[in-house]
Amino acid sequence: MRASLPLVLGIALWLPSHPVRADVLVDTILDLNTLQIVPASGTVEFLSPLTAQVFVQAQDSLDGFDQNFVSVTDGSTDSVGTTPGLLASASGSATGIPTVPILFADAASNVDIPNIAAFASSSSNGSFPGSLSGLFEIVGTTGPVSVQFNAPLFVDQFLSTSGGGISASSEVIFNLLLPDINGGSPILFFDNPLSIGPNASASFAKSLMLTDSVTLQPDTPYFLIAGVDAESSGMNVPEPSFFAITTLGLSALLAAATLRRKRSELVN
Repeated sequence: MRASLPLVLGIALWLPSHPVRADVLVDTILDLNTLQIVPASGTVEFLSPLTAQVFVQAQDSLDGFDQNFVSVTDGSTDSVGTTPGLLASASGSATGIPTVPILFADAASNVDIPNIAAFASSSSNGSFPGSLSGLFEIVGTTGPVSVQFNAPLFVDQFLSTSGGGISASSEVIFNLLLPDINGGSPILFFDNPLSIGPNASASFAKSLMLTDSVTLQPDTPYFLIAGVDAESSGMNVPEPSFFAITTLGLSALLAAATLRRKRSELVN
């Protein structure tokens, strides 16, 4: 056994070290490019105040946590949240200006875990009532009027796991509600969840238009809530490096050699 240890050690030092790349990458983006309300007759008017708000959250298993909320009336706002190690981040913006009118919102979240053991997640406006909210009415017409709601969306999702990447998930959600006429059921809704396991990738990128019509009464204020949500998460458990495996093997060999030597000395 004594003769074999130098040989094992020499082989271990001679073999090249192969660093193992183990990571998780998730990028999630959802943009609402100006909500459109088009009545069959008359015009739409938004009533002040129109509220724009952003809620972002990022956290990881290494005690990283950041959470921010901003809100503004009749204007624009944005916010960013990141963990100290940059394993997770989220950002968002919203604009609600009744006089123009402009109703715009976007949400983005990211998880980027390098070769370390960690779990991370981030969300922009996740589980939040809405990015935009306020009152509007149809004026300049009589009788019930058909009103068309258009939501042009841009979606971009990318997920990748390699090495010790265990899982990754991404989800975008858009909803438009008119609580005065249909309670909690959305007028427009889009949800696209994606998830992958080890050594995999997935992506989704698309521009789309959501549209629907409802009948409203003129000169009657209606409350509107529109929300964009982008969520990302991932888990990574890196594989042991070649050096760590070699060190463990050599330690076991040395321990076995020491035990055999002591047994031989006791026998002699």
